[in-house]
Amino acid sequence: MTEKICLNFEFKQLLKLNSCLMVKGANRIDQCFLKAVGAGVIALSSIVIHRSSQYGDLFLKGILTLPILILIAGLIITLLGFFGCCGAMRENTCMLYTYAVIVSVLFICELALGILIALYPEKARDQIKDGMVEIFEKYGKDDQSLTRSIDTMQTDLQCCGVNNPEDWRSEFHHEIPNSCCIDKGDCNRNNPNEIYQKGCYEAIESSLKGVTMALGITAIVLGIIQMFL
Repeated sequence: MTEKICLNFEFKQLLKLNSCLMVKGANRIDQCFLKAVGAGVIALSSIVIHRSSQYGDLFLKGILTLPILILIAGLIITLLGFFGCCGAMRENTCMLYTYAVIVSVLFICELALGILIALYPEKARDQIKDGMVEIFEKYGKDDQSLTRSIDTMQTDLQCCGVNNPEDWRSEFHHEIPNSCCIDKGDCNRNNPNEIYQKGCYEAIESSLKGVTMALGITAIVLGIIQMFL
């Protein structure tokens, strides 16, 4: 009888130990997953910010806001992974409870932010275009850094004006800049065949839309996955 009780006790202890090891192992896997995803989010955000920041003041009116928020979220996720990993390794209940609460809050924020980013290109279309018009109107005036940013953008993206080259004369009351020329050395700016015809708003949207949508989808998927971790 005593032997049976001892065996039963040892079996229960073995199950308990196995459960603990499984939970600790799962926690560590979860933390590694979070750190990996966090690194991915940081990389995607950095691509968007790098593509935008080279044009200086042109994007301070909103197009960088969401990628920066996602970059911050990626940093938080990565740090959170290390925090949870330390809690699991030290078996610190307080750290693990704190980790669980932060993950729950972060899940809600990521889901909302992901939906916002997915809708962002459509929602912010008019706002971004109006901001670009306002900035292009300052071309060639006191702010030389802004002028250089516009020239850099038109050269790199092979675009001219906000909507098309005619914006320079009709909207901005300015001659078409040399940065609109296909051949910068020899260009007749009155000849449509020698200047870029695509508007810079369309060029910017095409350049950033794919990565921005990827950020939105990543944030949504990450939020859903975290709900089950």
